[in-house]
Amino acid sequence: KDDVHSAQLIRVNGKAPLITNSHAAKAMIFDLKEREFKIDRMSDSTLTTAPPLPLTTAKLLAAAEEQLGFSPRQTSEIARSLYDGCAIGQKRPVELITCPITDSLFVPEKELLAARELILVNYGRDYVPEKPRIYSDAESDSGAIRPTLLSRSPKKLKKHLTETQFLLYDLIWNRFLASQMTDSAMIRRTVDIVAGPQKRYAFRMEQTQTVNRGYLQLFPDAANETSQLLSREWRKNDKLIPHDFVFSARADRSAFYYTEGRLLQALGDSD
Repeated sequence: KDDVHSAQLIRVNGKAPLITNSHAAKAMIFDLKEREFKIDRMSDSTLTTAPPLPLTTAKLLAAAEEQLGFSPRQTSEIARSLYDGCAIGQKRPVELITCPITDSLFVPEKELLAARELILVNYGRDYVPEKPRIYSDAESDSGAIRPTLLSRSPKKLKKHLTETQFLLYDLIWNRFLASQMTDSAMIRRTVDIVAGPQKRYAFRMEQTQTVNRGYLQLFPDAANETSQLLSREWRKNDKLIPHDFVFSARADRSAFYYTEGRLLQALGDSD
């Protein structure tokens, strides 16, 4: 059985399609069923995404709200408890993270090197960038929020922490390590299809494939596109047979809104 792929209508007579109701959609589909479909162009592009920045106070509040559902006040209290010290089986409580009140991205060189070594050992050379990622040269007393000792992995400390402490420590530990890993990279294959006289209708198919997960290796739930890319055996003017036409009304995207965490991050970034 031949593969079936989805293509989206992107232009009609050189303009963005404007289909106001189901009657107009049915008329267009009726016309399309009479047309011949051909491949007009194929192209590949590489998409790279840099790892996230280390955490400042504002970025931590926003990340914890978005990923964990913590309010800024809750995050501040948990972070303070991790900074003040936790009982992890030693004689005295141990400070697990650096000062959580900071707007600095500075990380001392020895900690950058420690992160690179841990990445090399745990994930391999492909996940270590050529040079350490330096986000700020301006030294500060505290610097970016990070674990005080990378060898204290979230997994090792889980039994000693409350659930919320573990979740926030896990976020901080992974975010710091990710900031020193390689970019993620994907190949995006685009196939443009035309139909009708003077290429009246233009459709597009897109598919992506992960070629290097990079820092995403730390986040198992992150997208990992492993499907086969659209056939490279196709050539310009090759004919394609439409399987079906589907009209779907697309709701307007909801307006962006500021949560408390997002607002605090935006204010922090504007300084």
